[in-house]
Amino acid sequence: MLYFRNLCLIILLSLSSGLPSEATTLEIMPLGQLTQNAQLILEVEIGSSRVAAIHGNPFTLVDVVVEEALQGTTTNPVTVAIPGGELINAPVPIQVEVPGAPRLFPGSRAILFLEEIPGNPGLYHLVGLSQGVFYLSEDGSTARQDLRGAHLVTPTTTGGAPTGRPDAWSRDALVAQIRAARTEVTR
Repeated sequence: MLYFRNLCLIILLSLSSGLPSEATTLEIMPLGQLTQNAQLILEVEIGSSRVAAIHGNPFTLVDVVVEEALQGTTTNPVTVAIPGGELINAPVPIQVEVPGAPRLFPGSRAILFLEEIPGNPGLYHLVGLSQGVFYLSEDGSTARQDLRGAHLVTPTTTGGAPTGRPDAWSRDALVAQIRAARTEVTR
């Protein structure tokens, strides 16, 4: 636990040092891996948000209303913790912006790949950071990822966008791919 707290402090200091940071490096997670790693896959409407400290670091806590559970079961609302935010009531105010962290706007809809945060029952984080969010269009027919601020790498190569993943999915095609990935896991 002490190691985790020290690591969080180092990350917090480096992020808040004022030095420019252009991207967060993430290992590419294909849709099948996102599906396998997620405890919950939910189609949601984004609700209100607030900032709170978790292990001393600021996180934006976003309440979402579940429209459809594609994997797992849960109750409404679900709270999603996204790294970064502004803690203005802390003894020393802290503002942290994490490149590659998604932004969830109230009233918008998305499909989220979630995993519960250990030691924090009912609090979830996104699998793969921004890779775990598919933003739905206003009419709900199209799903897109926004990977700006994320530098994606594979174990053997660096850079570039994930290969074989479309820029936009039809919502129905994405859900079908999720269900197919779930079926492969249960075999």
